[in-house]
Amino acid sequence: MSKLSTSEVYDEVVNSIMKISSKDKISDIIWKQFYKNKSKCVKDCGKKLKIIILNAPCNGFGDLIFALKLFGYLKEWYGADVTLATTLEKGLLDLGANPKDTVGIVGSGDTQCRKFKGLKLNKAIPKQDLILVAPMQIDFSPNLNDVRGLLSYANSLNTFYFSEYNDKLNKKFTFNTGVGKDRDGILLTNHIKSSKIPSNLKNPYALIYVAGTLEGVNDCIISFVEMIVKKYYKKHKHLDIVIPSWFVNQKLDKKIKAAFSKYYPNITQLIKNKHNPNKTDESYISIGHKTDNKLTFRCDILPVANKVMMTLMEKSIDDILLTGDQSITDAVSCCYKKNIFYQIAPWKRNLAEELSKEMPNSYLKSGKTSCGSLKAVNYHSNYDNFRKKWDFRTRSKSKMDAIILSMLAIKNDKKLYDLSVNSIGSLTSIKNKLKSLKPKSKSKSSKIKSRKPKSKPKSKSKSSKIKSRKPKSKSRKHK
Repeated sequence: MSKLSTSEVYDEVVNSIMKISSKDKISDIIWKQFYKNKSKCVKDCGKKLKIIILNAPCNGFGDLIFALKLFGYLKEWYGADVTLATTLEKGLLDLGANPKDTVGIVGSGDTQCRKFKGLKLNKAIPKQDLILVAPMQIDFSPNLNDVRGLLSYANSLNTFYFSEYNDKLNKKFTFNTGVGKDRDGILLTNHIKSSKIPSNLKNPYALIYVAGTLEGVNDCIISFVEMIVKKYYKKHKHLDIVIPSWFVNQKLDKKIKAAFSKYYPNITQLIKNKHNPNKTDESYISIGHKTDNKLTFRCDILPVANKVMMTLMEKSIDDILLTGDQSITDAVSCCYKKNIFYQIAPWKRNLAEELSKEMPNSYLKSGKTSCGSLKAVNYHSNYDNFRKKWDFRTRSKSKMDAIILSMLAIKNDKKLYDLSVNSIGSLTSIKNKLKSLKPKSKSKSSKIKSRKPKSKPKSKSKSSKIKSRKPKSKSRKHK
């Protein structure tokens, strides 16, 4: 593997641009030169680069966590100066982001599920070398004009896009994150195991972290709890279920009592006291004998910071019910031997299908069993091979290396920099610009060279006259 010079890259890029017929292909042209050459970006190679991650989260904290993980990768791999810009800055700070690394994206209208055009940064930052939109919510497609509405210097060669997990492959993302054919993997992390059990959880507990807005959420919860109470009622006399606080408003008392009281005659739920959040209120759903098993729905724990959530996952019983890309990813990161069950959103069916094949976990094939099933009482998982195969850090670092190297080449080479700046026009205008930039000195020098024989003294021999005419003909041909 030889080191590419910027002049080699430039010449190859120009040749490639002249051959392409679609402007969409131009964004990949520089970095792919490094990718094809298998060029590596060693640790801290990007320390002179300024990188901004643009993030417009949609319905929850998962997109913020995605951006935080990517931030961590870029800092660890390249030592770059990375800024996190989001429409939900407070949420990012609540998750543990350093205020020095964050900037808010502000404007009128909603703070979530929106485009960037018409918005602005809430504080001044230097011009960035690399712009990453991460992740782009599933309702949108890559749109340079939208990014330029926020950062006017965004162009086809400095702006790249990350999909949500298993978005459509034909949207032309730079990174198609997720699982399955042509996917770039999931954003796993190295979880540091904690020896601490959350102080307010004294009993063994199961973790349910699902979305209350999705259709069928009540049936999903009932299916999971029915499975675990049958599985654990002999093992755990007292079992807690950590569940989002909105669960108290689902009006499921009758269903809960009918389905679970034969395993846990005493069933209660704990909620935070309205007047004093440090205290809890307990209400009974089912009352048995005081020596009978007790099941408690803990509606007083969530939400928590991402690190705490991973500890909750780690310390919970073997079965766990989740929804959201990053919740699944965190569970695989920290606890790959957990039996993961999944609340499938309609737009995540493809992800569920691929997870069922790749993990493998056959219960994720169908919404009827993905939340849990009595048939899964004896299910035991091990997703070690899955996490090794689908780790973004191993599947896609070489692509990110190539992008970082392309940014360094643009930053350090004027011709590549000018090409980047001029890449916002039409493909025809870009090609015309490149043609006009072709150095004219070559043709002049060739003319000078071709005229040299004219100045030589004419030879008396016929043969020498004939030889002296050859350069003339070349000169005409050149002209």
